[in-house]
Amino acid sequence: LHRVDRRQRQMCIRDSISSFVISLTAFGLISENGLEKDGNDCHIAEEPIVKVEIKEADTPKKVENTFFSLGTRFNSITKSKLNQLRTFNNYIGEEHANRIVKFNYMAVILLENGEQTFTKEKTNSGIFSKDQLELIQSFDFSTDILLWADYMEMNKKTGKLQKETWTPYLTIVPEYQASYTDGEAALLNYFEQNSLKENSNIKKENLKSGKLLFTVSKAGGVSNAKIVSTSGNVDFDKKIIEIINDLPGEWQPAKKMNGETVAQTLVLSFGKRGC
Repeated sequence: LHRVDRRQRQMCIRDSISSFVISLTAFGLISENGLEKDGNDCHIAEEPIVKVEIKEADTPKKVENTFFSLGTRFNSITKSKLNQLRTFNNYIGEEHANRIVKFNYMAVILLENGEQTFTKEKTNSGIFSKDQLELIQSFDFSTDILLWADYMEMNKKTGKLQKETWTPYLTIVPEYQASYTDGEAALLNYFEQNSLKENSNIKKENLKSGKLLFTVSKAGGVSNAKIVSTSGNVDFDKKIIEIINDLPGEWQPAKKMNGETVAQTLVLSFGKRGC
């Protein structure tokens, strides 16, 4: 019996040693695979936390107060309305006309590139002469003209006569003007978003009022695009021309009252607001 007990104890001791060795071996393997021993404690080694600073991409921003607008070069007047004028008072309205006592002279002047030409007709009254009416009726769509009126007016406050000059600059337009099929807002937004890079490089103090002239043909195509007034930055000007020439979408051509399509010249103003 004592020999059996001794043999059992020896087997238990041997099993315990084997278990201990196996445990040490396992512990060594685990340590090599990411477990560390710290005193009597064992824990999983953590990878160091690396903080990565993510920077937002620099997005070009347009110069403050930069704007885009589409229209005619000067205040528009339809050809049909212009042809109906017989006196200067027909244009200025009754309230203003009632203050005019005498016309010194009135002229109809053709403009080219915004400047007066020698094509003009003058009269000493506020009534258009035969020659003036013929000149007016000869003007085509997109023509720029100047009506120059010099007159004596009664001052409402003082009751005295005073000399006044009124010079409306006008652009003749068809009854139905050319339009971008996706809408004017979409058009102007496209110009703004696609010229941000060039716009952002302009110094605010150097920004000027740029103007781009282009023609929408009878078929709705764009041609004759040119800068007639710089924005103050050559790259910005070139980008605007590039955009209008490669513009996606379509144009609805201008039309006369009878539905006949006609070409029309439009102006895109861009850059600094004002003249």
